[in-house]
Amino acid sequence: MDSGGIGQNAHHLSDTNQKRQLKSYSAPKVNKLTPEQAETRLTVHALMGDTGAKTLLRMAKMYQGSIGRKQAK
Repeated sequence: MDSGGIGQNAHHLSDTNQKRQLKSYSAPKVNKLTPEQAETRLTVHALMGDTGAKTLLRMAKMYQGSIGRKQAK
């Protein structure tokens, strides 16, 4: 009788679970960045294709432009 390989798959899954180890928890780290450091990090992520970073970088530049116009008045 053919079991359709079910027993083999179950054996493979149990081997995979045994080999998998849990990573220890590490708390999030907060770094205070200068505006230049933040822009550099966002630029790197944007160049790597991160669309969220691209959007945030574009919004930050628009915000900087609006601040500059208000200060010039």
